[in-house]
Amino acid sequence: MASVQPAEPAPVSTDPDFVPAPDAFETACAAVVDAAAAQVATVDIGVAAAEIEENIDNGVAPVEQPAEVAPAVQEPEVAPVAQIPSPIAAPRATSKGLKIEKDRPTQNGVRQPSAGGLCRAVWDWCSDFYTDHAEPPTAKEVRAHAEAIGWNTNNASIEFYNWRKFNGIRGRKVA
Repeated sequence: MASVQPAEPAPVSTDPDFVPAPDAFETACAAVVDAAAAQVATVDIGVAAAEIEENIDNGVAPVEQPAEVAPAVQEPEVAPVAQIPSPIAAPRATSKGLKIEKDRPTQNGVRQPSAGGLCRAVWDWCSDFYTDHAEPPTAKEVRAHAEAIGWNTNNASIEFYNWRKFNGIRGRKVA
């Protein structure tokens, strides 16, 4: 088997004036730079001004430049956004200014909401229903009442289940 000899490195010149031959990449870069330089137009201001004066003397009107030059990249025109009326006609009730009670009763790991809030209103309605009908309201009845009054149905359902846990109601019967 013949052994492969590594290629010898190119000789390095010690001459300070030595300039190596350009490789293909450098040649291509130089060609691009030369082409770009050829495309750049240089205008001699003095020659341009003399041509304008000559045209005026000969009765040729100078070409007026537009007052505003359009940008190279124009932004697309965007249609105005249509104003869609809000589907909510009546303003929502808020509980601003609600004072949180310090000593609220706690049963079964649930604390009763403070008086005057929307959460407490759901609890009060559930308690009134329970005393009037001798049985707790169902989730369906709470949602129907919440929609009729304008309460948030999700909040009413959450507070209903918290009220049930507070009062120890499990399943369909009172514990």
